Order: sequence, then structure tokens, then C-alpha cells
Amino acid sequence: MNITIENIKSATAKLPVAVFCMDGRMRPNNSELRPFIGLAGSGVLWDDEYVALFVQKLKDAKIDTSLITVTWHEFCGACNVFKSKNPNDNRSQNEIAQWGAERLATALGSVKPILKVGWSENCDIAAMGNPDHHSEPAIIIDGTGKLDTEKIDLDNAFLLSHAYAPDGDWMQQECDIALNIAMGEHGPGKEHFTQNPMPVYIIGNDKEQAEHNHEILSHVFENHKTQINPIKLAISAK
Repeated sequence: MNITIENIKSATAKLPVAVFCMDGRMRPNNSELRPFIGLAGSGVLWDDEYVALFVQKLKDAKIDTSLITVTWHEFCGACNVFKSKNPNDNRSQNEIAQWGAERLATALGSVKPILKVGWSENCDIAAMGNPDHHSEPAIIIDGTGKLDTEKIDLDNAFLLSHAYAPDGDWMQQECDIALNIAMGEHGPGKEHFTQNPMPVYIIGNDKEQAEHNHEILSHVFENHKTQINPIKLAISAK
């Protein structure tokens, strides 16, 4: 799909109602969970301070955090990153993912049930694709915080909702995680994207925000400059 400003405007008409992993295989199974916020591991890598900053950003955006549905998913790669940073933590990958979702839901004051996404029969939402392989065609850096990826025909892209990122350091870390997945053994790989550069859509409310977010991420992009194609898009021409 050729993404246009009009497409983006129509896809950002509502405030988010859920949190999903940025993983393009983990997506809502009904319209009541759209639009959603995309975070690596649904925020499992954050410390309590980052969680608090995220919650405050949602409240500042006039979002009723008590009505946000939090999800977690099986075999989450972000939980492997968590374990590498916390080698003495003996919990399983899935136990860490569930704990992260419960912590976030508590911080949000959510009254909604926590939903499990995955490939097992006991999941609330069925995951798409292969549990051992990623095939996301693009990365979306969403500065609006309201993007419904289904409406721009990129529901299977990595979604990084940087409108609510705690700070620039997290934006860089999260983008680096997505790129490393795509370029690594569990994604199409560097050779594929060298031949077919991966679009990285940097969507802003205005040109200034899109430019600012691009600048924050520029050194991360530099590490993959032959494999990606950054594209800045702004709702407003200002």
C-alpha cells in the first residue's frame, strides 16, 4: 500500500485502547482492541520509573488508563533480553512476559482482563505466522500514539509507539531491538534487506516531530544504512 497523509489521518482518529507487543505477529482479533500501543514486550524491559513515565504520558494525552487492555505473548524475544540483563532470574520466558503485563496493568489501574496472545490452545488471541520466525515487512515509528496499522495495510509491521516513549534512550533501544530481529537469524536477514531495503516509517503529528524523532534514531539507522529506507511522514505540514 502507498501510505499517504490522508491514509494516516483516517488511521489516527481514535485514542488507543490496548497495549500489544511491537511484534507484527501479535495483533487484535477484534476492532474493540484498536487502535493499540506497540511496545517491545509490552513494556517488560522497563524499570518502575519508565513504567510510571509511560502511564503519565498516557494520562497527559487524556487517555483513560483504567480502560487500557494489556496483552502479553508466548515466546517473547524481549523476555530473553530481560533474562540476559537479569541472569539470576529463574523464571521462564512466559512467566516474565505475564509478570510484565500484570505490572503494567496494575500501574495503569486497568480494570480490563489481561489477555494472552500466542499459538497455544489456551490463548485469548491467536498469534499469526511462525513462532520461530519474523517476517515483518516494515517498522513504524508512531509519533501520534493513535495509529491503527490495519487501516494503512501494515498490521504485520513492527509498531513502536514512540508518542509515549519514556525518553530518547528508550526510543533508540526499542528501534535497535526491532532492527536486530529483522536483520538476524529469526528474521529475513541482512542479505534480504540489502537487496530489498526495509521501510522505516517515521510518522509525526507534524514535520517538526517527524524530523526530531528521525534525528534521535539517526545513529541507530546508521548501523543499518544499507538495509533500511527511512521515510518521514507528517499529518500537519507545519
